[in-house]
Amino acid sequence: MKKIVLLLVAIVMTLPILASCQNIPVATDDGRTPPILDHARELKIREDFLQFLIDTYGKNGSELNLEQVWVQRYYGNFRGCEMMYLRTPYLTQGMVISCMIIAAAGYHIIFPGFADYHAVSLYKDSKFYTLGEAYSNRLITKADVYNIGKQLDPSFTERYPKPPR
Repeated sequence: MKKIVLLLVAIVMTLPILASCQNIPVATDDGRTPPILDHARELKIREDFLQFLIDTYGKNGSELNLEQVWVQRYYGNFRGCEMMYLRTPYLTQGMVISCMIIAAAGYHIIFPGFADYHAVSLYKDSKFYTLGEAYSNRLITKADVYNIGKQLDPSFTERYPKPPR
């Protein structure tokens, strides 16, 4: 009985330590602090993405709920567009790809892992854009695409060592 009580006390004492570490941003490889998406904005993006899936995929998308849509990684704001990798079980179901190649502004960005055409998205004014669409619609510049490529693709700067002018 004493062991159980001691174990419970140890767990209760470590919970505040673990909870305080939750929102501490981890530095990126180049020492910068990664951008953080506030909760209210994330909720709005998730709601809009759920509606986007329903509009795009019809009634099949309506089988999802808000808890099944999440921002896997947030890359930051580029000229008013939020760049992120969105996930849902709907987009990854049955996928066996190991990477996706994104072509935009003359660059080919290799995005590792499971991805869908719209999973790596730029979001502005409740609309979602692929990287190529955002560039074509002049929402972002070639320099933005280059900076996004550096974040998405580990070998990007090896293939494109010089940023655009």
